Amino acid sequence: MSLPELDRDTVVSLRNLISIASHVKGRLRLKISMEVLSHPLLKEISNCKEAEVIEAVKMVRGIVDVRLNMLARSLVLQYDPAVIAPLDLKEFVETKENTVARKLLDKYVA
Repeated sequence: MSLPELDRDTVVSLRNLISIASHVKGRLRLKISMEVLSHPLLKEISNCKEAEVIEAVKMVRGIVDVRLNMLARSLVLQYDPAVIAPLDLKEFVETKENTVARKLLDKYVA
């Protein structure tokens, strides 16, 4: 199974299923909510190869490395802070405003 195409609005809506566990300049560790297990789209994604999910995340300009551990419900992103502003990542995850998150996503995804 290949990774389903995700439109940007879907990516923005999926932010509600993640939270920041730790963040230092260049490295962001996200915790994935238990709700991920019941989300229909994410069930489809979970059937994909881990490498496909990682490659999809790496399509974001400035992402250098991705480590996904579904058992621990953790996603670690290594990023280039010269390309992605650390505050932009924090705001993308934490903002309640989908329009703000969408603008941030558009800024880094071609």
